[in-house]
Amino acid sequence: MSNRPLAPKKNLLAETLDACRERLEMDRGFVAKLERQIAEPNLDPLDPALWENFIAARRDLFDFTALNLNLLVKKKASGKDLSLLDDQERQIHEDLLTSLSEIAALEEKLTTYLEKNLGVLKETIDKMAKGQAIFAGYAVLDAKPPAIHLDSRA
Repeated sequence: MSNRPLAPKKNLLAETLDACRERLEMDRGFVAKLERQIAEPNLDPLDPALWENFIAARRDLFDFTALNLNLLVKKKASGKDLSLLDDQERQIHEDLLTSLSEIAALEEKLTTYLEKNLGVLKETIDKMAKGQAIFAGYAVLDAKPPAIHLDSRA
């Protein structure tokens, strides 16, 4: 679960919006960092540590947001109509939808980038696997060619 400190009880919509905004900032920061990595020729944008750190950093936040969204869906299913929300709750609801839309767009951008570039990485691995038979053949050869004896009587 989240490492969030216990705070005074907030509206579930407001808590979810805060978590989404925090995640959105994380996503924006990562996309900006990734774009810098792509632009810099000596940096690897597919560096596993870069992606693992990003995923680990937002895991708790993602879980917290998903849990709250599930609770909100159950609450909605129980019959609470959006038209009954006050102006502040309606604005929070709209902001939440806007944040979720931007998160989805960023996730799609990252997924597209990974899909394209992991395909290139897979092709490279496949080519290396095909060449492995050649490398294995070289590995079993003698390290030194046999010595040639010259006839000194010539």
